[in-house]
This record gives sequence, structure tokens and C-alpha cells, in this order.
Amino acid sequence: MGGEIFGEMAILTTGARTATATMIDGGDLILLPKDRFLEQLGQCPPMVHTMFFSLMERLRMTTERVRPSNDRSLFLSVCRALAQELETLRLQRAKAAPYRDMLRKIKDIMLVSAHEIEAVFFKLQDLGLVACHKDGIPSKTFVFTQPDGFLAGCERHYQQYADHMEEAPGDDEVLDLVDLAGKTGFDVDKLLRLAADGAMPSGVLRVSRRALANWAKVAPDTAGDARLAPSGPPAPVDEPVDTAELKPLGKP
Repeated sequence: MGGEIFGEMAILTTGARTATATMIDGGDLILLPKDRFLEQLGQCPPMVHTMFFSLMERLRMTTERVRPSNDRSLFLSVCRALAQELETLRLQRAKAAPYRDMLRKIKDIMLVSAHEIEAVFFKLQDLGLVACHKDGIPSKTFVFTQPDGFLAGCERHYQQYADHMEEAPGDDEVLDLVDLAGKTGFDVDKLLRLAADGAMPSGVLRVSRRALANWAKVAPDTAGDARLAPSGPPAPVDEPVDTAELKPLGKP
């Protein structure tokens, strides 16, 4: 009677892989080291040996293609794998496939969990690039709603997200009003009045380095004498301060 094999994809990787299984009936657990496996494979007929390594190399190259070493984005990796599947569908003059088949194919290529892949699927539907679920429940079919330029659309959305994250604040970019005034030279009272008028949130602001620098550069033109003079408190002013670059905490 045959058995089950777990963690077999470790042959493609340099690191360890884990697998969890529960025995229903009693059985034996046999550890099969990689070198022992290759030794046994070497005893197979030459054709089997050649076919195995050919398929293994093809899977390795596919994995590297969809997930380059310098790209840590699971989103883009799944999109590239989907683009390959889309090309296969084009040859069949189709733009849809069974949902479970699509999930299984991507999972076999990516070597990640189905849950992670489905999260990307659902995000792509939110972006209008595919149709694969209704109210969070997977559909029977996976449809490419924008087959022309699918991958370009994925990369465009990802780049927009990356640009947003580049401007998002880090731990050293969340400033209270006093800290903001100290870093820019603006009058605290003026900032407080703007916050009280609803032009800015009170207490805490979210300001990226780039936005803060740009705001400070144009301050003499947009804020009048809201900057502090070298000595003495500033005179009261009524000119509006351009706060277009200021964003409430927690909002994109």
C-alpha cells in the first residue's frame, strides 16, 4: 500500500519546508533526506531521470520568473503568474477558467498558501481587473474582465500604491503641532487656529517628509507672515495658509 509524501517541494529550495499531517490509522513515518532521494532517483531508468529533472527545472524557472529575487511583492508575483495563465487562455480563445483550477495552478507555481493567493484575487476584483467572487464568496469561474493590458494594469496600480507608501509617514514623521512648528518655523498659534477652524485636525497631523519640505519651501508665498521672525513673536495675520499637503492621520 502506498503512502503520502509531504514537503516534497523542498527539493526546489535551499531552505527547509514544513508540513503538518494527522494519521487516522497507525503507520510509519519515514524521513527521506534530499541526498537519499536523489540517490534513489539515480537508480531509475534514464528517461524517468531526465524527465524528472526537466520538469523540476521548468518549475524552478517559472517560480523565479514570476517572483524575482529583488521583488518582494506577493501581489505582483501572483499577477505575473495570472498573466501567464491568461496567455494560455488566449490560445484557447477564452478569458475565463474554473476558479479552483486557477487557484491550484497559481498555488503550485508560487509555493504559498491558498489564503494569500485568494487575498490577491479579491484585491484584483476590487480594482476591476478580474471577477472571481461575490460578497467574499469565491465564484465558480475566474474571469479576466480586462484581458488586454492586464499585467500593465496590475503594475500601474501597484506603482500607485508604492508611491503612496513612499510618502506615508514613518515613526519619525508623526508630528504634533508644537513639533511641526519647531521643524518648519510656523507659528503654533496660527496652526492651532487652523485646526480649530477645521482646516487641520487638532493634536496630531500626518505629514510626509516630501510634503512637509514642499510646504515649507512655498510658505513665504502662501502663508504670508505665518513664519516666525528671527526674534519676537509674530504679529497676528489673517491670510490663509495652504494646507493642501496636510492629511488627517489614518487617511490616504
